[in-house]
Amino acid sequence: MRFLGPRRPRRSKPRSPILQGVRSVGGVLLVVVGLLGLVLPVIPGVPLLVAGVAVLGPQHPVVRPMVGWFRRARRSWRRWRHA
Repeated sequence: MRFLGPRRPRRSKPRSPILQGVRSVGGVLLVVVGLLGLVLPVIPGVPLLVAGVAVLGPQHPVVRPMVGWFRRARRSWRRWRHA
């Protein structure tokens, strides 16, 4: 994979409040069902969590703590692996 330089932010049209609400509710539902899927063997938890996080985005208040936890877990795993 080659490096193409810094990414330029996309110029997107402002979304309607209804679309933002539907997207937030759908993303939160995917995250909740994904968390249930981590406990229940019938529901695929990880794919639903990934889909929910992708729908919500890293700046959403529901996803923000998970992003921090994932970064800390990744750092500690790297330290453990290289120790």
